[in-house]
Amino acid sequence: MSEDTPEHATADAPADLTNEVVDWQGRQVRCRDCRHEPMHRDGRCQRGRSCVRDRRARRVDRFFRHNPSVADEYLDHPYDEVRAIAVRYCTIFRLPPMLADPEGEVRVGAVLRLPVARILPMSTDPDRRVRIALASRLEGRELLELLADTDAGVRLMVVRRLAPEMLLTAVRDVDPDVRRWVARRIAPAYLSSMLADPEPTVRQILATRVQRRCWRSWRPMRTCASVTPRSSGYHPTCCMNLPMTMNRSCRI
Repeated sequence: MSEDTPEHATADAPADLTNEVVDWQGRQVRCRDCRHEPMHRDGRCQRGRSCVRDRRARRVDRFFRHNPSVADEYLDHPYDEVRAIAVRYCTIFRLPPMLADPEGEVRVGAVLRLPVARILPMSTDPDRRVRIALASRLEGRELLELLADTDAGVRLMVVRRLAPEMLLTAVRDVDPDVRRWVARRIAPAYLSSMLADPEPTVRQILATRVQRRCWRSWRPMRTCASVTPRSSGYHPTCCMNLPMTMNRSCRI
């Protein structure tokens, strides 16, 4: 057994332990050359499974998960994968400079952890991942302003989080996926604003919502056990093309 291999690592170890162990430059990882060798002896890191020098992101993440106190030391590491994981565990006071990191995934990590007031300028970040992360944090007017973003993924995150009463401004979005989410969430009072949508799936979502709404408004009108949709001549689907105020008196 080599000096780099822990005594408890056997032939029956998981596949993650038996794969080739190299760093981000393709060089073999040797524990005796690492400054964290004392941590290795204490069982706080493990070659091939929990190692900050490994090029596999999941192994780097395990290392910082078990040793978050050293994450601050790796915020300037040349390998962007290490920096992107280190920002998840580092001290929050070290995060503001990371908003200017050249790697987008690092900036995403900083946006997800910093206070909202510190990340508002990131709405103009060139990386869509950063702006999507920003949309997942904002609320109210600041979130609404991101509906003007040129990327559909950003707008999709916005319409999934905006209050239903604020979605009227998105009913004419050019992306069908965005409009589908608007149709699912928009306030009932504004459903009629999307009835002429050119996308069939959007209209289908609207029809389903109107049908359910008609069922809810029709059921309280049943006054005796003998009154059923078939015997009374009432049916909720006939309300779909009528104003909401008329759906209690529709008849087929």
